Amino acid sequence: MDSNALTLDVGCGLRPKGNVNIDIDKDRYWSEWKKLKVPNLIIADIKYAPFRPLIFDRVFFVGSFYQVCDESKTLTEIHRILKKNGILSNIALQTVSFHLYECFRRCRAHLEEGKWYYPFYAFTLEIYKLFVYLFHNNIPIEFLRRTFPNSRHTYVTIQTVNRIRKIYKRSGLDIKKIKSYQKDYLMPRYFDVIAEKQ
Repeated sequence: MDSNALTLDVGCGLRPKGNVNIDIDKDRYWSEWKKLKVPNLIIADIKYAPFRPLIFDRVFFVGSFYQVCDESKTLTEIHRILKKNGILSNIALQTVSFHLYECFRRCRAHLEEGKWYYPFYAFTLEIYKLFVYLFHNNIPIEFLRRTFPNSRHTYVTIQTVNRIRKIYKRSGLDIKKIKSYQKDYLMPRYFDVIAEKQ
């Protein structure tokens, strides 16, 4: 990427990486942003990106795409603000992956050691992932706000590879590369997606 390229970091949090950085969570980060002196910080919702068309050479999400509540509209906006042949890098997307045999094997070993809490956690996680997979891979968690008032997110998604391919294609973004990896066998598989504006 050219050193003069204009880049946008979406959902920058406390580790901004773009020439321009956008995040909506002012209540959470404002005091830290002032200390860090984040360059060109825009507080806005990416679904209504306050930028003119065809302005950015590269847009990237780093572990923030799962918080997007309308992926199609967001990707359509990204398509609008990217230059022709501009790149969208989506890092650390979560996929749904199941590990029932490995889960059972490790749970048995832990139960033999008298560690009951691990099997409870592991099987609960597998059930959660199954729920995610069956119900369109989307977990609206508005109802959790009543139970957990400090919850920061109103919507969380865990993707499948096929699903992300479909929403990218609908938005006019051509996927060039998908890299898959897993940080922990108990957690969903992650993947990085590099796409180009058609």
